[in-house]
Amino acid sequence: MVREHKSVAAGYPRGSMATPARLSAAVLGVVLVGCGWAARAHEIDPVNGKHGSFVVGIGQKVGGANLDAASRQSALAVADKVLAVVRRDPAIASPVGYSVRVNPVFGKRTDWADFDSGLPFYAGVVGSFFAADEKPSPTAFKGPDFGVYVNTALQCPVNTFTHPLSKHPWMLDGKFPVIEGGRATGAFRGYTIYDSQCVVLSRKKEPPFVSLTREQYVRLEIESLKERVEITRQNLAGQTNPALRSAGDSALQHIAAAITERQQELDAMDASTRGAPAFVQTGYSEAKLVDSGDDGAIPLSVPNPAFFDHSLPSATVQAIAVYVPFLQSGPQPEGLPAGLPDDWRPAMEKIRDQLDWAGLTALLQ
Repeated sequence: MVREHKSVAAGYPRGSMATPARLSAAVLGVVLVGCGWAARAHEIDPVNGKHGSFVVGIGQKVGGANLDAASRQSALAVADKVLAVVRRDPAIASPVGYSVRVNPVFGKRTDWADFDSGLPFYAGVVGSFFAADEKPSPTAFKGPDFGVYVNTALQCPVNTFTHPLSKHPWMLDGKFPVIEGGRATGAFRGYTIYDSQCVVLSRKKEPPFVSLTREQYVRLEIESLKERVEITRQNLAGQTNPALRSAGDSALQHIAAAITERQQELDAMDASTRGAPAFVQTGYSEAKLVDSGDDGAIPLSVPNPAFFDHSLPSATVQAIAVYVPFLQSGPQPEGLPAGLPDDWRPAMEKIRDQLDWAGLTALLQ
């Protein structure tokens, strides 16, 4: 099994998850083994396997910001309410063919996409799988295999979008991360499924994500090109080598032409095109706008600024995101991080089907 990390005052021991997972097959193999997914793929038998263990681990901070003592206490109280519901699921509390540890968690900035919604905290419960004959340590912690989160939808795994022109993941208006996905792919018990793996229960009718528009996409491209201009000028400052200066001047001319081209493209857009959702095809050092039906088209989204009501008390349960791999049948959509191997589908379907969804919905009231 994967070696665990003892609890520390930090986020997930997987490290930063805020950059796109563009991995070669060789690197992906290392990552899967490192996360334990590849090792666990052949250790599960939820139908004929032996009874495993259920362990409640210690509370753990996730994401990239600390909470003050009062917020931490409030967050853990919310997490305890979620835990009381989660442990009613026999596929979690009485596992067969595997063992489970659940940890109460709390945070401020999300681990995926490093997003701060403006709420004082989010909280919830994450679960990790182990071999049936293994007794998980309650004082250790590692990245989750499933989770139930209050007041965030961005603990469901997503990739942030980094355009090849940019040195960092795109942010809309400097605060909303552009993500690959965030698409509605179905419904479960009357609630919308996002990216085939996340159900969001909410007090409001607002969706947790809204599409990045084609206009916003082109404007962000222009911003990235202007950043390239500044970087190139900085690199040329004090440069005395004639060949390097000539190359730099040529690069500046090409970037200026690209900015003009993008601006002309933007000016030619009618209102309908400007507001249309942005879909991209990505490849080696390239990304281009495409139609939604094109092969490999990935929708781009941002967190919906109207999703949460910031006037409510901090401990109000406004939304619950339930992350369960294989929640929806069919292949995984384009643009998502790698997840559990298909061997785990039967176990995840049992967890999904036996989860107390009515109990979770009651937390919203």
